[in-house]
Amino acid sequence: MQSHDFMRTLRLGIYGGGIFGPVAARWYTFLQRRVVLSRPAATTVARVAMDQVLFTPVSLSMFFGVTSLMEGKNPVEKIKSNLWSTYKLNLMLWPWAQLANFALIPPQHRLLFVNVLNIGE
Repeated sequence: MQSHDFMRTLRLGIYGGGIFGPVAARWYTFLQRRVVLSRPAATTVARVAMDQVLFTPVSLSMFFGVTSLMEGKNPVEKIKSNLWSTYKLNLMLWPWAQLANFALIPPQHRLLFVNVLNIGE
C-alpha cells in the first residue's frame, strides 16, 4: 500500500482553490451574461463549444504550467508533453458533462458541478 502524498494534495488544493476556482467562476459568469442566443438550445451548444475550444486548452495549460512550477519542474515541457493527449481525453467526457451543466444546472451551481466531476476524474 502506498502512502499518501500530502504535498501533491496541497499543490492541487492550492491550484484548485486559488487559481482554477476563481478563473472558472469568472468564465461561467462571462458565458452566462455574454453568450445568449435566440434559442436556449443554441445558447447551450454555443457555451459548450466556447468552453471546449477556448477555455479548456487555456485551463489545461494553466494546470500543467502552475503545478509544474510548484513541483520545481519545467512548465513548458510539461505542457508540450501532456496538453494534446489530455485535451483529446477531455473531449470524451467534458462536452457531454458541460452540455448537461449548461442545460440543467442553475448558474450558481455550475462550478460546483464541475468540481464534483473533477474529483472523480
